[in-house]
Amino acid sequence: MTTFCNSLALNLKIIQSMQNDEVNSLSKVLSDVLHEFFIVNGIKFDIVIYGQTTNHINEVINEVTKKLSKKIAVDIVLIQNVVNWSHELNRPAIILTKTEKHLQYFQNRSTHSHLYDRKLTNIVPLKLKFLVYVEEIKSLNQVEKLISNVFLSPLPDLRYFEIFIINDQKLINLVANVLYSEEKCGKFHLKTLNSFQIETQKWNKKLQNFNHFDNFHACMVTIFFNFDVLWYFDDHKAFLKSENKELDIATQNLSHRGLTYEIFNTLAIKRNFTRHYMMLNENINLNKTGTKNFIRNDNQGIYIISRGMLQYNIYFFISVGFTKIDGYYLISQNDLYTNYEKILMPFDFHTWILLSITILMTILIFYCSYLFLQLFQNISNGVETKYPLYDILSIIFGISIQNIPGKFFSRLMIALCLWYCLIFRTCYQSMLFEFMTSDMRKPMPASIEDLIKYDYTIVLKKRIDNTYESVNDEVINGRERPNVKVVNFAEFLKLYKKALKGKQKEKYAFLASEFDHAFLNATFKDSLTIMHNEKAPQMYAYHATTNNILFVDFNEILKQLIPTGIAKHASDYGLWFLHRPISLDFIDPKRVLSMTDLEFGFVLWIFSLLLPITCFLCEILSVKIKKSIEILKKFVQIRIIVTVMRLMTQRL
Repeated sequence: MTTFCNSLALNLKIIQSMQNDEVNSLSKVLSDVLHEFFIVNGIKFDIVIYGQTTNHINEVINEVTKKLSKKIAVDIVLIQNVVNWSHELNRPAIILTKTEKHLQYFQNRSTHSHLYDRKLTNIVPLKLKFLVYVEEIKSLNQVEKLISNVFLSPLPDLRYFEIFIINDQKLINLVANVLYSEEKCGKFHLKTLNSFQIETQKWNKKLQNFNHFDNFHACMVTIFFNFDVLWYFDDHKAFLKSENKELDIATQNLSHRGLTYEIFNTLAIKRNFTRHYMMLNENINLNKTGTKNFIRNDNQGIYIISRGMLQYNIYFFISVGFTKIDGYYLISQNDLYTNYEKILMPFDFHTWILLSITILMTILIFYCSYLFLQLFQNISNGVETKYPLYDILSIIFGISIQNIPGKFFSRLMIALCLWYCLIFRTCYQSMLFEFMTSDMRKPMPASIEDLIKYDYTIVLKKRIDNTYESVNDEVINGRERPNVKVVNFAEFLKLYKKALKGKQKEKYAFLASEFDHAFLNATFKDSLTIMHNEKAPQMYAYHATTNNILFVDFNEILKQLIPTGIAKHASDYGLWFLHRPISLDFIDPKRVLSMTDLEFGFVLWIFSLLLPITCFLCEILSVKIKKSIEILKKFVQIRIIVTVMRLMTQRL
C-alpha cells in the first residue's frame, strides 16, 4: 500500500556574514513558525542539512532546538548529496542548505518555473519553503488549522504551499505565494502574512495560519470524474455500453444530475469558484506519463478527483474532494435478526425508570394495607389483603384479584390502578408485537472493530475479463460485473495478511490491496459518509475524509439537506440516505415510547397514588377522632355521674 507522509521542506540560504542578532532573530522567527504550523498540531519533524554545515547554520539550529526541545523531539540528519535525497520520509523534514546550488536544485523540482525566473538576489538573505504532504493528517483540528491553508500544486509529488522569509535590516517578513486573486486566476502573487521586528523581537500581529481558500474570486476549479462519479445516464443501457467502451464519450448523451453535482454546486457558491467538469477518457489517462503531460500543458490550478479513479498513487495530484469506494459493499452474514433485547425496546430508558418507581410505590401502598390492617379495615370493609405482592402483580398483568374491597374509596383506588396498568400494558404489548414480528437490521459499522463484531461480509463488485473461481468457489463470468464475496471481515484480514506475504493467488492479493486502499486508508470514524442503498442491505459509500479541504463544507451540507437540494434529488434519482458515524445527528432514532407519549398514564398514576394516601390519612384521622369522641363521651358521662352524685349528696 502506498502511503503519503506529511513532509515539510524548508530551505535556508544564509550569507556568511550573518551577525549574532540576525541569528537570534532568524531562530526566533523559525521557532515561532514551526510551533504555529506544526508543533501545535502535534506533527513531529526532522531537520535535514544539505552539504557541509557552517557555524551560522549550526547556531540557528541550536537556537531553534533549544526553544523547541521541551515540546518536540527533533532529529538532525546530515545529507551530503542533495541529489540522492528522497521526499519519502517517515515524518516531516526541515531542509537547510547554505549554497545557491542546492537551493536552485530544490527549486527546479517544481514545474512552476515562472516563479523562479526572477533572480535569487531579489529574495535576501533567507528563504523558507514549506512543502507539505497532506495525505496522512487525520484529526479535524489539523484540518482546520493546516490543511485548509495548504496550497496544492497540480503535480502530486509537488503539492506544497510556499512561505518565504525575506530578511532586511529592520524586518523579517513572512510572505506566502497565493494562487487565486481578484486580478488573475492561476497566477501566483506574494502576500505578506506577518512581519517580525528585529529591534523589538516581536511580531506585528499574532502569528497564525492563513487560509488560501476562503474566496476563490470566481476562479476555475477543475473537477475530474468518470461515469458513475458525477453523471447519470438517461438510458441504463447506454451506461452499460459505456463500460464496454462502445459508447462515444459525448456530453450530449449525459445530463447534470446527482448528489455529487449538487454538492459541488453548493461548494461553488460558498467558496466563490466556477466549476469546470472534465471526463476522463483515453486522451486523459491517469498514468505516470499522461498525468504529467496533461498538467504541464494546462494552467496551474486546483484539481479534484476521486481515489477510485487513480491508477498510480504516487501521481495523486489533487486535493481529495471525495473518496469514492468504487463497487465495495458491506453485507452482514445475517443482516436481519431478532433478539431478546426487543423486550426492552418499546419504552425508552427514562420511561422504564419511572415505571419501576410507580410499581414500587404501588407495592408499598398494598404492603401498608397489609401491615396496618386495623387501620384499613374500615376502608376494605373488614376484608384483609393477605397477599399484597400477588395483588399488585395481578393488576399489572391484568389478572383478576380475589379480595375485592367493599368501600367506595378502596374500590376507586383499585379501579384507577387497573386503568393505569391497562394503558401502559396496552402500549407495551402493541409496541412489543411490532418489534417481535419485524426483523431488525444490524447497527451501522462505525469502526473496523464493528465490522468484525457484527460479522459483516465484504463484497467487491469489479469487472473481470476472464472466467475464474471466486473466493466462494463460484464460477464467475468475466463479461459481467460479478460479486467477489469474502466470508467475513475477520477472515478477510487473514487473507489480506497472507496476500501481503505472497502465499495466496494473485486475485487475493489484488482484492486485498484494493480493499486496503479503500477502507484501511480512510477509517469510518474520521469521515463523513454518503451511502447509496439501491438493493438492501448493500451500502455504497462516498467518504469525505478529514484530510481534505472540503471537509468542513461537506459537514455543513449534511446539516442542511433541504437548502442544498440533496433531499429533492434523493427522492427523484435514487434511494440516497446520509449517515455520519461520528455523530447521531443523521441516524434515525428507534421507534420507542417516551414519557411525553405516556404523560396521561403517569398523571393518572399520580392521582391514583394520592388517593390511597389521602384515604390512609383520613382513616388515621377518623380513628383518632373516634377515639377522641369515645374518650370525650366517657369523660362527659363521668362528669354527669359526678355532678349527679354531688347534687344527691347536697340534698341529703
